Amino acid sequence: MSGTSVWRIRKALKFKFKAPKVKPKLTEQSKMKRLEFAQYHLEKQTNWKKVVFTDETWFYLESLNGFIWRQWGENDVNSESYQNNIISRCRVFTDMDKEYGQWNWLLMQDGAPAHTSNSTKEYLSNKCLVLKNWPPNSPDLNPIENLWGIMGRRISKESPNTERKLEIIVRKVWKNIEWEVIENLINSMEKRLRLVVQLNGESINGYF
Repeated sequence: MSGTSVWRIRKALKFKFKAPKVKPKLTEQSKMKRLEFAQYHLEKQTNWKKVVFTDETWFYLESLNGFIWRQWGENDVNSESYQNNIISRCRVFTDMDKEYGQWNWLLMQDGAPAHTSNSTKEYLSNKCLVLKNWPPNSPDLNPIENLWGIMGRRISKESPNTERKLEIIVRKVWKNIEWEVIENLINSMEKRLRLVVQLNGESINGYF
């Protein structure tokens, strides 16, 4: 098949050659919200072991350091898919209710539209309490981001060359994450917040 034909098919399927996503810079307002969030939870002495941290990520066969072919809408997680394909399929509600009792733990979400929509709020309203006022553009506060990095490095070492192998390796790596790693990440929350205060709301990327 000629290169022209491949290009035409990609265009018909709405594939675009996209650069890696660039994280937006923190505005002064964002910094202030980060600072307020950190000060509030340090003063309250929030027990982060009773918080479920959430996030979504993607693992690709191609390198994420360069441009990549993506189909239109491929990375979009809307309210319906978030509720039906992510939240409802995990055991977080039953497991956390069993461990701490219903309404005695918090679900952390960032400000993604799928998380903050009215339908998602209603969906979660009779299931759990949601951690309020997570500051915008603050993945550096979420320890699960470090977990994705750990997983990504372990997956790369396995060098998967097909989608099926990638899926198997992702599941294996996830299953074999040491509990000590998870505990250390959770326990890093207080240090993250103190660093945010020390840096007056600035990013703490590179510190963890």
